[in-house]
Amino acid sequence: QLGTGLTTSFAFEATARGASGKVKGAARVDVRYDLWDEVYIVTRIDASGHAARVTLPSFERLAEWWRDARLVLIRGPAAGVETVDVRLKVIPFSQAEQLDTQRWFSQALSAEKSGSAGAVSDAVEDQPESFSQVINLLMATSIGRPSLLEYAWKLAVPQGKKR
Repeated sequence: QLGTGLTTSFAFEATARGASGKVKGAARVDVRYDLWDEVYIVTRIDASGHAARVTLPSFERLAEWWRDARLVLIRGPAAGVETVDVRLKVIPFSQAEQLDTQRWFSQALSAEKSGSAGAVSDAVEDQPESFSQVINLLMATSIGRPSLLEYAWKLAVPQGKKR
């Protein structure tokens, strides 16, 4: 699904627990295949605030980038951390694409009605204006970003080793 031209987001969340309490963090990697230039555009931001963007010429180079990628998920002291819970959500399109789609859909629904799309449009048009506005709002806001896949890991942290 990475070749659709939409941005696929990989959202990482982590919670480290230990004797001193818990610390949370997150990182995100966005991957978009540019259909025109036939390249993968990868944007990443991690818990350290490090943001980077790279353009990769092939799927093989993208796979290589993933193998070498090191994302900082949690900032803070590593001393005393016993376990880390990591969650990954794969989201089929970016938040910006979601907002663009909602905006386009809302504008399309609020435009002058020049024709009919059938019985559903007729039923909505026969209702009071406020009813139509509620239906339009519900339809536009239903365009969400549910994750396609979710993975979770609970990792034990060996003491005395570099993390």
